[in-house]
Amino acid sequence: MGTSAEGENKYAGNTRARRSANDFMFGKLIGEGSFSVVYLAKDVHTSKEWAVKVCEKRQIIRERKQEYVKREREALNRLSGLPGFLNLFLLKIPASDEEKSSWLEEQKSDMWHSFAEGELILKKGFVNKRKGALYVPRKRMLLLTTGPKLIYIDPVQMVKKGEIPWNEKLRAEAKNFKMFFVHTPHRTYYLEDSQGYALKWCQAIQEMHDKVYKN
Repeated sequence: MGTSAEGENKYAGNTRARRSANDFMFGKLIGEGSFSVVYLAKDVHTSKEWAVKVCEKRQIIRERKQEYVKREREALNRLSGLPGFLNLFLLKIPASDEEKSSWLEEQKSDMWHSFAEGELILKKGFVNKRKGALYVPRKRMLLLTTGPKLIYIDPVQMVKKGEIPWNEKLRAEAKNFKMFFVHTPHRTYYLEDSQGYALKWCQAIQEMHDKVYKN
């Protein structure tokens, strides 16, 4: 309790304290543009709500918008009195076969490595998976791997339960900071990250999708 109170006091008395994505609980999507999306988010220290703009780093670099984004952030800083931050999530993907082999060797000690079927684990985490909005959720370990693949595993029986099929029309959507959907042509997968990282899952899935289908 003491640590929590100290954290709250630190931010309550200092509106200029720099924030990161970990200082916010992300809610619903309220806007989107060519290289960014805007979410309604709540500051975990003060409970104040903000509109948080999340920028896609690769797209900014591709369109040479770095200076534009920097100027926009500085303008918002002056208007809000709160130092802005950019959530430039960048999925770590090996640049060569040699690098991939090296990372695979490092991941051999990971208890989930055998489920990746010879591919690198790029992101992993526990999620609650539903067959539909009204179904009872089941706890699964979700792996995003090179390939690409989205594999879900029963962490109790330690058996692979299935995969979310990849194709060009696959799309990830964050409903709020915990719930996200993965849409495929024949099915929508309902997933919940109880730690509040739905947005990061969607960003990682989208980045891998773009690497496969837009390069």
